[in-house]
Amino acid sequence: MANLGKTLDSDDIRSRIADLDLVVQDQPDDEEAEQERMALRGVLDEVHWTANALFIREDYFYEGFAQDYASGLGPTGGWPYDCIDWDKAASEMRQDYVAVDILGDTYLVRG
Repeated sequence: MANLGKTLDSDDIRSRIADLDLVVQDQPDDEEAEQERMALRGVLDEVHWTANALFIREDYFYEGFAQDYASGLGPTGGWPYDCIDWDKAASEMRQDYVAVDILGDTYLVRG
C-alpha cells in the first residue's frame, strides 16, 4: 500500500490486511509485512465508531475535498460558487474530522 491515494475507505484497508495475512502466512519472517498489517489493524481499531470510514489525505482535504464534496450536492460552477473561499470552507469542515496516521501519512476521518 505504498501509494495510498488521496482517499481510501475501511474496505481498502481490510483488503490490504487480507493480502498481508497471506504474505505473513507464506513468509512468517517478513517483519515489514507484519508491521504494516499490525499498523493497519490499529487504524481500524482507532476508528471503531464508523463501520466504513472514508479517509481523506490531509493535503487533499485542503486542496480540493471541500469543493469536490460540494459538487456531489449539485453543480458548483458559476456564481455563487466562484465566490466561495474553498480554503475557509475546508477549515470549517475540518472541525468534524480527526487526524489518523496511516503508514506515515496523515488522513482525516469524520469523527
